[in-house]
Amino acid sequence: MPGTMQAAFLQAPGRFTVEERPIPRPGSTELLVKTAACGICTSEIEIWKGKLPGLEYPRFIGHEPAGVVVEVGDAVREFVPGDHISAWSEGKSYAEYFTTPARST
Repeated sequence: MPGTMQAAFLQAPGRFTVEERPIPRPGSTELLVKTAACGICTSEIEIWKGKLPGLEYPRFIGHEPAGVVVEVGDAVREFVPGDHISAWSEGKSYAEYFTTPARST
């Protein structure tokens, strides 16, 4: 699924920008998911406020997403396109699409 998407980046404490980025490609054990929603974790509130020491900006956050699988990696057997999932992702889910390891759903 080549193309671009809109994604929110935390540029500095309290300041998001929305940027156009390539739609990510799933690795062999990953899912590509069209985002339906993404929760806001309390740790991300602290990142938003700039309260955690050692943070670097810009940051691509959002690790509690849900959505619909649109593509699966070639080693994934337990999911198919069209499945609805929620996941613990490694961030990058304040975007139209995200990838996540199939084991993280």
